[in-house]
Amino acid sequence: MPGESVNKVCCKCGVDVSQAKRHKDAKGRYWCEPCFAKAAAEAKQAGGAAKADKSTPAAATPAWLAGSLAVEGKRCTACSAPMPKEGVICTTCGHNSETGKAMGTRVVMAPKEKEPRVKRAGIDPTMWAYLYAVVCIGLLIAGTSNSACALTFIIIANLGGFVVWVWTLVAMGMQSIVKAVIGGLCWVYMLYWLIAVCDNSLLKTWFGITLLMALLVVLAQVGIIPLEGLEELGLGKPSTLLEGVPDTERAYRVS
Repeated sequence: MPGESVNKVCCKCGVDVSQAKRHKDAKGRYWCEPCFAKAAAEAKQAGGAAKADKSTPAAATPAWLAGSLAVEGKRCTACSAPMPKEGVICTTCGHNSETGKAMGTRVVMAPKEKEPRVKRAGIDPTMWAYLYAVVCIGLLIAGTSNSACALTFIIIANLGGFVVWVWTLVAMGMQSIVKAVIGGLCWVYMLYWLIAVCDNSLLKTWFGITLLMALLVVLAQVGIIPLEGLEELGLGKPSTLLEGVPDTERAYRVS
């Protein structure tokens, strides 16, 4: 019984079809175009005769040809390639049977699907923002009695605010240079952009924390939060919490 040939030869006439137009049936056998068309025509003719003769118990179309375009379809009027009955444009030559004109065809590569990103095990980037806040608040508390901690808090809080400010401008510039310029000149617009336009939750978290740290720095510099040594360094005013308190008692409270 002829099976699938390595050399891809027609199972009917033995012609080599490895470099020619060929068909492959359900049994894995190869057919050259003429033999296949002839077999399909005979099967189609036998099927029509069987329908006309109701005494025939079943149609004579082989199972391996059932549903084939050669039996169930039609031929292109330009290149004779098989095509569906309801088809209008031939996929082989591009001929339009309604307009009589041939359409240009080209092969387009399908876009590659993006592979889902695999989250790597590690610390969530948002946790670094919270850690920064904890460190700043710890330095702020320690700075009420230690000038080095107070100065370190001022430096880290301002440095963090500057970095996030630049980060925000870069994110705005990636959308529009005009937005970045307006945001650099107007803090209100930058805040509006972060709340209403930006979809980066990490940037929003960092900006909110640095905004809180900036508020604490202002409160410390105006003297509402008493930080040690800021007045001597010229970075702040005396604490307003000790206004009206005698010098001797003020020294006792500070110590």
